[in-house]
Amino acid sequence: MAIVLSLVMITMYFGFMTMFAFAKTAMGTILMPGLSLCILLGAGVIVGSFVLCLVYVVWANRFYDPAVRRIMS
Repeated sequence: MAIVLSLVMITMYFGFMTMFAFAKTAMGTILMPGLSLCILLGAGVIVGSFVLCLVYVVWANRFYDPAVRRIMS
């Protein structure tokens, strides 16, 4: 699970950084006054990291913690 979530996070982050480096005109597209595509995608990376953290916490509470309790008792 940790490897999968890490790969998703790495893909999101490096995808954003690659676009930032090589697609500057696209990232500079103004969606509405004060909001560019770059700002929107950057916020998406941040929100995505919180979602991935939530996915891990739910998984750990449902599967990992009960397995550890069974082993320890």
